[in-house]
Amino acid sequence: LDRCSDDESCELGLRQIVPNDYIGTKNDGYTPTHLMWPELMTSDPDPRLATFTLTNMAPLQSSLYEE
Repeated sequence: LDRCSDDESCELGLRQIVPNDYIGTKNDGYTPTHLMWPELMTSDPDPRLATFTLTNMAPLQSSLYEE
């Protein structure tokens, strides 16, 4: 990422995932995927909801999890 040269000069949000970072990834064979699935969390709703943040997503090759 060359959007900022160091942490001190970086504008807020430039080093975190935003929805626009995933635009076009399906055309490249990558799909945004949960790193921790909500079903694997406890029955408490707070940890389950926390899995839906973009920091819990990673672009994975579709072939890794398709049948």
